[in-house]
Amino acid sequence: GAFVYSCDEVISQLANSDFEQYSKNAYVIVEEGFSNWPQLEQIFLHVNETSLSFAEIAKSGTYTENLYGEPWKIT
Repeated sequence: GAFVYSCDEVISQLANSDFEQYSKNAYVIVEEGFSNWPQLEQIFLHVNETSLSFAEIAKSGTYTENLYGEPWKIT
């Protein structure tokens, strides 16, 4: 299944919480005309030793893949 969260929801509910998501892929999709890149540059997705900002994932135009079988965490 897919989960959809706003930036505010990610920051207030998921970042630095006990949230863990076991999934193979993670996407960050922004609305057309989105301009608050500094906010996305401060939110990070972690798995194993890999850490990517939401901005990096969104700007790549694709997804990031979890090759480790460990849960994603958000800070």
